[in-house]
This record gives sequence, structure tokens and C-alpha cells, in this order.
Amino acid sequence: SDGDGISDAVEGLADSDGDGLLDYLDAIALPELMVLANSDLLRTLATDTGLQLLAGRVAAAQQSGGVLITEAMLLALGLPTDADFAPLGIIADFGVNGLTTGNRVAQVVLPLPVALPPAATWRYLGRDGRWYTFAVRGGDALHSAPSVNGQCPTTDSPLWQAGLQTGHDCVRLTITDGGANDVDGIADGIIAETASAPAVARRLPDTGGTPTQSQSGGGSADVLLLVLLMLTLGMRRARRKEWN
Repeated sequence: SDGDGISDAVEGLADSDGDGLLDYLDAIALPELMVLANSDLLRTLATDTGLQLLAGRVAAAQQSGGVLITEAMLLALGLPTDADFAPLGIIADFGVNGLTTGNRVAQVVLPLPVALPPAATWRYLGRDGRWYTFAVRGGDALHSAPSVNGQCPTTDSPLWQAGLQTGHDCVRLTITDGGANDVDGIADGIIAETASAPAVARRLPDTGGTPTQSQSGGGSADVLLLVLLMLTLGMRRARRKEWN
């Protein structure tokens, strides 16, 4: 089922590498790589050499052969979707294992199915069931880059640029074990990043009095109503003159 050329019967239902994916669905043996979905073995997450990528709690529960999950999967497990931001074609559910007191920071590279639009942000589901915007502080950072021949740059490539740049289709997350963006909040050697996704706001932000498109439509309706009222008053005055 994982497309690695080894029969499911041989691989079986064990999770021999402990990454949260059953062997018959786990297409990649390298610990620092993991596929988004086993239907596309070329689109992989990557972390620093010496660390291990894990399937997150939702991905491990669904066993779909990768770390790509959907809003429907979240709802099926009684977890909320993001009411304020819409994901941009991908929700990745993953963790990173192997961090130590001497190395508490991991970098994770994610390929995106679409290029980042203007005003994109990064969101994740917290352990309290609320959605949060990725916090760039305390060593945690967001970088983006364009893919080259369909592949994202390596974690240590000089091609990465700070922030989420419009038009880029690769993102690198830098996350500290126990830091602001580690969902479990504990420096325990494992970073959890539940339901992590690039996103855009579902609603336009408050523009401080500048009309939005829907508000402008309401303004046009008000002007039309005023014109009709003035015409009505004009007709009444004309009728009064006729009576007089």
C-alpha cells in the first residue's frame, strides 16, 4: 500500500521504526524523511539529520500512509477546525523526536501544493483545542523558498528567506522543544506540531473604517434608498401644488 515495492504481507502491521505509521503504510525508511501521503512519494517532509519525524496524533489515528490530514479527519476525532483561517491545500500533522538538552531546536521543511499568497500565515492546533498563529520568537522562526525542479531546498540551504514570501511553495519551520510552538509545551525530546497548516483569513480584517467590498455594497444600497426617498418627496410636493 505504501508503494515501496515490498508486499504488505511481508511488512505487516508492526511499526518497527516507531514513527507512528504502520510498516505496510510507511514508504520511507530514513528517519529524517516522511511522506505527506503514500500516493505521492516525491512530496516529503524533511528534518535535520539525526532527528526522526513522527506522525502526529491525528495522522497516527487515521493511518492514511503519511502526515497529511484533512478537516474532516479532525472533526471525526472530535477536534475543531480553524474558524478564523482557511488552510491552503495542506494540513500536516507531525512531530520530531531525538532532541536533547544540547540540541533543543529542529527545522522541518514542508512542500506546499500551492504557492503562498499575500498575507499568508501559519496556524496550528494547540493542546487546549484552540488554533494559534505560529509565534516567531525565542529562536522559533518561519522561512520560505521556491522549489527547484519540484523539490524543496534542504534544511540548511542558503535559499531560505525569512517569513512567508508570496509565490514560494516551500516552508521551513524552526521549532524549539518546549518552546512557544511545541504543542506539548514540554522540553521532553519530542516536538509535537498538531494540525500545522499555511492559511489565510476566512474574513477580511477590520480596516479601521475603510469599507470592505460587502460594506461598499451596503453603501450603494443606502444611496439608492436616499434617491428614492427624494423622488417620493418631490412627487408629493408636485401633487400638493396641483391640489392648490
